[in-house]
Amino acid sequence: MALLAFVPNRFNSCIKGHVIECLMRNLKEHALRHVMTLLMDFHSNNSSGEVLEVMVLGERYIHLADSLILDLIPSAIDIITFVVYFSHFIDAYIGLIIIDVIVIHIWTELVKNPKLFRMHQDYSTNRCKESQIKYDTVTYWDLVKTANCQDQEWRGYSFVLVDSNKLGLQIKCLQLFAGLSGEGSKAIGLAISVLVLLLRLTQDTASVGGLFILIGSWPNTFTFIGYLVRTYNMLMGCLSAGERFSKLLQTKPSIVDKKGATHLEVTAGRVEFDNVSFSYADDEPTVKKISFTVEGGKTVALIRPTGSGKSTLLNLLKRFIDPSKGSIKINSQNISNVTLRSLQENIAVVPQNLEVPNKSIREIVSYGLHANDVKIMESCKAASIHERIVHCNAGYNTVVGKGGIKLSGGKRQRIAIARAFLKNSKILLLDEATSAIDNITEKSIRESLKSQGKGQTILTVAHRLSTVKGADEIIFLENGEVKERGSHTELLNQRGSYYEMWTVTDNIDGTEGVGS
Repeated sequence: MALLAFVPNRFNSCIKGHVIECLMRNLKEHALRHVMTLLMDFHSNNSSGEVLEVMVLGERYIHLADSLILDLIPSAIDIITFVVYFSHFIDAYIGLIIIDVIVIHIWTELVKNPKLFRMHQDYSTNRCKESQIKYDTVTYWDLVKTANCQDQEWRGYSFVLVDSNKLGLQIKCLQLFAGLSGEGSKAIGLAISVLVLLLRLTQDTASVGGLFILIGSWPNTFTFIGYLVRTYNMLMGCLSAGERFSKLLQTKPSIVDKKGATHLEVTAGRVEFDNVSFSYADDEPTVKKISFTVEGGKTVALIRPTGSGKSTLLNLLKRFIDPSKGSIKINSQNISNVTLRSLQENIAVVPQNLEVPNKSIREIVSYGLHANDVKIMESCKAASIHERIVHCNAGYNTVVGKGGIKLSGGKRQRIAIARAFLKNSKILLLDEATSAIDNITEKSIRESLKSQGKGQTILTVAHRLSTVKGADEIIFLENGEVKERGSHTELLNQRGSYYEMWTVTDNIDGTEGVGS
């Protein structure tokens, strides 16, 4: 008999577990896929730790569905059956008493509802704070160490934990009060029911068997109430956490493919900025009515101090952000009318600081490119990083550590350059791509760019004037506007801001040094 009971229970448990796992998988996939559609405006205004914690809290919805569908509803059917049975076969008053106990239980839960919900909201907020401190401390451990802020971070984390513990205790106490009220109502309900049946026994309108059935089945009758309380408490937690999770899922990507967006067709790689302006929220415009054209196969350099809108122009071309005014075209196609995927496929980017996952060098260089080892090595040779890689113990299988911690800034930049060579797109964006590389290596990479990048349209941002000296056109930006433009020689002959920068850096370093 025990075996006969064991098999269906285990089978039911397996089916239930599989359903929950499938639901959990779909929710996780949907959440991550949605977050990956969100662009620069979202990620620059939200902490990564908090976003990750909200995604974890959102998974509690599945457990709520588990309780509602697989526990609560069957229990509700059970209690309805019990009420009907007691009312019809034993005594109608017993059915009324059961209903009264349920009403009192539910009323007790509703009384504590507003306060409990606020507590759960505060608790969820604290959980997000905990996650953010942990994420920042682990991610930026070197800054924490060098600034000697271990104690400061520990104290801040400890304070949040203590606050969470206090809130957790208050929530448990409130739930305990409601539980005692419920258990008290059940005990009083049972006592009254027994008295009613004893009275009926003296009147010969009830049986002793009915009394024993009542006493024996009374605890099981209110299994539903137990499920209701647990589900209700879980619901309070889920609603507070779910509020953040729903807000995350309802966040719309600021940039999406337009209806009828076409695939970007790139032949010559001509890039055109036409009267482009951009500002972040209500701030002063970062880019003001900028117009220039990069002909296919040509190189244009953007220079001048930080805050002049150089990197913003690259983000506009990558369509991480859209211009407030004006348009950007590639081969006469407005990039706002093409699919984001096709735009990214035709642009290679070398950032100033390459953020890399904890993967091998081979995986990082070929990430998203699916190249064979021969092509990977060729691109690394062109980026002057191959010899450094092969001298590592594991060669191209060397795992670089979280954020590329095992690589110097120069090595990370050369790996980024190797990725660009491997991708071999028609358009190449260089954002301070050689700022952490010595002059000799930089010269070698420039020569590789000339040979490997033949026919590529290159838009480069740099402070180091030696990097932009050979560009077909140099655009000098100031306060988000084009102040000067021309070749290196033409700008020197103008004796303007570019000439001053060149003269100052040359006098300071005795070389074509780094601009301010």
